[in-house]
Amino acid sequence: MEEKEKNSSISLGDILRVVWKNIILIAIVTLFVTLIGAVYSFKIVKPTYKSTSTIIVATASSGDSSSFDSTNTLRITETVANLAETRAVLVPVAQKLGATTDEEINSLVSTLASESSETYSTTNYIVTITVVDRSGETAMNYANLIAESLKDYVNDTDSLKAYNTTLTVISPAATYSYNSPNKTLYVIVAFLLGAVIALVIVFFKEFMSTKFKTRDEIALATDNKIIGTFVDHKKREATDIAALVEPNIREFEPYNNLFTNVKYANLDNPYKVIMFTSTIEDELKSTTSANFAYAIKNNDKKVIVIDLDLRKPVIHTMFKVTRAKGIVEYIAGTVAKDDVIKKSEFGVDVISAGTEVLNPYVVIDSPKLKALIDELRKEYDYIIVDTPPLAVCGDGRNVAKICDGIVYNVTINQVRKKLFLENASSLKEQGLNVIGFNVTKLPVSRFDKASYYYSGKYYGDENPNKTELKSDQPAE
Repeated sequence: MEEKEKNSSISLGDILRVVWKNIILIAIVTLFVTLIGAVYSFKIVKPTYKSTSTIIVATASSGDSSSFDSTNTLRITETVANLAETRAVLVPVAQKLGATTDEEINSLVSTLASESSETYSTTNYIVTITVVDRSGETAMNYANLIAESLKDYVNDTDSLKAYNTTLTVISPAATYSYNSPNKTLYVIVAFLLGAVIALVIVFFKEFMSTKFKTRDEIALATDNKIIGTFVDHKKREATDIAALVEPNIREFEPYNNLFTNVKYANLDNPYKVIMFTSTIEDELKSTTSANFAYAIKNNDKKVIVIDLDLRKPVIHTMFKVTRAKGIVEYIAGTVAKDDVIKKSEFGVDVISAGTEVLNPYVVIDSPKLKALIDELRKEYDYIIVDTPPLAVCGDGRNVAKICDGIVYNVTINQVRKKLFLENASSLKEQGLNVIGFNVTKLPVSRFDKASYYYSGKYYGDENPNKTELKSDQPAE
């Protein structure tokens, strides 16, 4: 249980692998969001400017150091600062700016109140009026008008005269400065936001995917019954068809490993008739079954391959034999057993699919098929049967009943987990024996320990002049 939890957890290696695998996507998303931030900062958002006017608040006794006078002056300074946003101060400013009707005055007063702010100092009794506007000249003009209006209002207000309060504009607004936006900050924030968005997209795509992303995910879903691992080198051309690998190159080694695992999976009752299947198309089922048979031949065993994928047969192409006079003709009684078995140049015997048939089930369910396999058991060490994907049709389940065991291909980042689990469970429910699961198209990565013997030299690879052929990653 602890091992399963360990395999299902996300390690630092998984995170680094995912980031490196999607580095281009991350870069594109980050750059795109950063460009949006830059365009917004430099082209869309309008710059604003600020200007300030400074007023000093004084009383007749402000020079006295008594605590009463100091506290009194501080309160008057705070009161003066608060008056700057009142209508009593802002209405005269609006009128000076040309507003005549109540609607114009109210609108301009609202604008002045929103664009201006006031602060005051508790040590030197100074009130600072700051105005921010899209026009620097306007900000400077508003700041001076508000300061003058505030000075006039305070100097003329009877309640404040009682404190001998006078206001003096000691520093009128004479210039303005840039206020916003902070373009550099906007671009930095956009860059960081883009990186976060990119990582969220990538990790959601990878770890919330409905498809298997790692070998460990498959191991967890199959109770660790993985008996083979095939790395995806992606060297083949798009036009390549299914083909055999040469037995003297390192890509052939996984087939030997798979054969060894199958051979020793059940020593009491060794598997002799072995069926290959998958959930969907393009999971290298036919490629694996053909090269598995080739590996058996190269281990000095007599082997025959029967192509029971009657809907899309490719075994005859891989072994370079004719499709005609195959299993369909044998079941129909038009071809004898000796004539249906074809000798390939690779040393593997083949029974091809034969003529296309309207209803493959008639062939699959024929008692003659079981009888043929029983006869072949006496003549061959191993019988390899290629069948259609389980999710495509039910042919494989029927064939499995006359086979000793099943090798089930599972492809990384291709088959949906739910679909795979449904089909794998159906085999178990029918009492069919799955020898194990063969992982295909595993990404080559320094984070994938399973690909260690692909990363460079391996045992026996000492000849620097050895010709390295293409990896077999063909379509089915």
